[in-house]
Amino acid sequence: MKKTLKVMIAALLAAVMLFCLLPTSVFAAGSKSYIVDKANMLSADENALLQQQIAELCGQMRHDILIYTDTCGNDRIADYAQDCYASGGYRGDCMILYVSYTDGACGVGVVGDYSAFTDAGLNHLINCTLELLGQGEFLAGFLIFAEMTYDFIVTAQTGAPYDGNRMPPIAKYLARCIDAAGVLTAEEVALYDAQLRDLARRYDLDMVAAIIPTLEDMTAAAFAEYYYDTYGFGYGSTHDGLMLVICPQDKVAYIHTAGVADMSFSNRTCNYILKQMERSLNNGSINAAVETFLAQSETFLNITANDNAYVYDYAGVISGNTHSIALTFDSLTDEASLDMIVVIQPTVENDITEEAALLHEVYSHRAGSQANGILLLIAADTGDMEFSRYGNAQTIFTDAGLAYIAGQLQPAVVTGNFAKAASDFAYTCYQFYQQAEDDTPYDTGNLPAPAPAPDLTFPVGDLNCDGKVNSVDARIALRAAARLQMLTVFQKQLGDVNGDGKVNSVDARLVLRIAARLDDAPDATATYA
Repeated sequence: MKKTLKVMIAALLAAVMLFCLLPTSVFAAGSKSYIVDKANMLSADENALLQQQIAELCGQMRHDILIYTDTCGNDRIADYAQDCYASGGYRGDCMILYVSYTDGACGVGVVGDYSAFTDAGLNHLINCTLELLGQGEFLAGFLIFAEMTYDFIVTAQTGAPYDGNRMPPIAKYLARCIDAAGVLTAEEVALYDAQLRDLARRYDLDMVAAIIPTLEDMTAAAFAEYYYDTYGFGYGSTHDGLMLVICPQDKVAYIHTAGVADMSFSNRTCNYILKQMERSLNNGSINAAVETFLAQSETFLNITANDNAYVYDYAGVISGNTHSIALTFDSLTDEASLDMIVVIQPTVENDITEEAALLHEVYSHRAGSQANGILLLIAADTGDMEFSRYGNAQTIFTDAGLAYIAGQLQPAVVTGNFAKAASDFAYTCYQFYQQAEDDTPYDTGNLPAPAPAPDLTFPVGDLNCDGKVNSVDARIALRAAARLQMLTVFQKQLGDVNGDGKVNSVDARLVLRIAARLDDAPDATATYA
């Protein structure tokens, strides 16, 4: 098992280097050499890339780094490294790594100026370097040595040098999107790495995605746990973090959680995210699977981070000032001691009842949430709605009552007026709460009189469903054509002015001409049934 792990980790680290060694500056011709590789541990290309990276680091501090390798034993190589330093034009402050490499065996040591290192820090640096070199990952080991040296020196300059239990893990210097299977483009690796780091920064949770070529006799769970722990991923003393492992060959994926991630990502939540990724994995669309993981992770992290929010608009369909909606929910939830939550998703591909139940499980554990609550999930594209109740809300909201509420909200939802739907949801739920306070919850036979059924017939081109085609509709059509705004199924019917079955730039132009009175409004209408 250890051999298998080392093979896979070596492949992962090799992939990491492709990302870490992207050019950051031009290495000046004729400048000093930061690598003297007499043992030929690096290829010519690797040597050039590493020279460039170390030159960049040394240029940012008044300190040099020299890596010297040879095939002689440790008893002589330190002297050779010192001789190389003395004749190479290095600064007085120089950290020198010497590596004895013979028949696959490595020995390492350091000489020079290591005043920035405590004894514990120096041992940590040597052990991290030797860990990678011992796996045959020479490029990764040398790069980690250089970057960790830089980190130690810069940190020491702040007056708080690394010591004791406070040491930088290897993971600090590794990429967060690691494609050892070679199934992503370099652009995708860079993009996903940046997105993972952005999520980590915003939610204070380490985020990693590792794509490995094969599992062989291991499970994805075993690999994730070993790799995560061995290389020190995770923030803080509890190693807070989330790690996705994908093996395209076996069509297997696994999500590993640690520390506070367990609060946002229960086993059920992780299984739900993996289920969302399942179709992409089966089709071999690994990039789509990673993108699903990123999007779903942000959804659940956002839930935990925004403990006091009421409306989560992941579809981006509520525009303008939402302050009044927040005030409405704030006052009504306090008065009714009832948590009321609206989640609007762009689409719900799986069972909407199952999804609502999962979201309710996550939201009902929010810090400060009420013991009683009701959650409304809306699929923005189809207008489908589903409720989930917890606590006393299961008594307050009968099945007949929920069907009534859905009927009241439907006109606003199907016509794209999600702000009104959210506010009406809050007021209607409060009405149901008041009724239940009198020990006669609304049920079949005593439901309140419904609002008059609105006329849901609108002229084609009237995307905001206000009965006329004007500049507001033109703007919605343009935004929809540019994929900046979602349309409901009914709005798409209204926006298909030329009748070709889709809403695109041609329809946006026609709506714009109608709004500007350059063309007559079409006689056609659409009715929501």
